[in-house]
Amino acid sequence: MLRNYGNSVPDYIDECASGPCIYGECTDLVNAYTCNCSAGYNGTNCELNINECLSDPCMNGGTCTDGIDKFTCTCTSNWTGLTCNEDVNECENEILNNCDHNCTNHDGGYECQCREGYELEDEGKCCEYDVILILRTPYATCVISQLSTICSRDCS
Repeated sequence: MLRNYGNSVPDYIDECASGPCIYGECTDLVNAYTCNCSAGYNGTNCELNINECLSDPCMNGGTCTDGIDKFTCTCTSNWTGLTCNEDVNECENEILNNCDHNCTNHDGGYECQCREGYELEDEGKCCEYDVILILRTPYATCVISQLSTICSRDCS
């Protein structure tokens, strides 16, 4: 801004001299200024952090944490990826699935299955032998379950 006091040479006033743009660059204008905000900020004086979590970028129950011009998702145990959009295959890691026999992965989880002659216990992970009766004869031993009967010949 130019100011003229009497017959003297006009004085120039730089409106950017006070540093009004908190997170950005100031451009001096005539009797005004404008701020060009750094990435992640807005507002007249670049004083506001843009909340990147407002768009709800985290999927499948993930929790968003806002940063400066970025966000971070904390995913639930069954999901991974920048926005928690990639399924974790629990069946690839025995520590993750805890299945005794067979594991089938699906989005957001997994399911255990047992081999023939076994059944899942109530918690859905461990297989127990499904024996109803063991029958011994002089010639064979038979294990009878709900799913099958398996006999082996005694050769002694």
